[in-house]
Amino acid sequence: MAEHTVDETSNPTTKSGFTVIRDPVTVKITVREVGEEAAVIKNAKVAVFLTADRTEVLNTLTDASGIATTTYAGPTPAEVEIRCRKALSADSPRYVNYSCIQTIQAGTGLDFDVKLIKDRNFNKIS
Repeated sequence: MAEHTVDETSNPTTKSGFTVIRDPVTVKITVREVGEEAAVIKNAKVAVFLTADRTEVLNTLTDASGIATTTYAGPTPAEVEIRCRKALSADSPRYVNYSCIQTIQAGTGLDFDVKLIKDRNFNKIS
């Protein structure tokens, strides 16, 4: 019988004619306002792309809990760019766009909190 091995990455490996594929990991982005109350932001646009080749991992709006989530079954660790915005003319309030680099890890995936700042150019700030 061929031996099966699973390493600590989600990279598939072949040994004795068998391919072993790691379980997908969760990519979860939670979007909140900056401030003491840190209210969640519904319908913020969240996109996650692999930095290596710009493959889209996630591209959706946050739900009522301010969360955008998906699963990822590619090689790990994987460096990704997270982009978040809620700045269309129909959005009220509007926020400053956000972007950062993070890493999807084997086994744990990515669970990241984004804090958006209200855009003073388009909102009445008290």
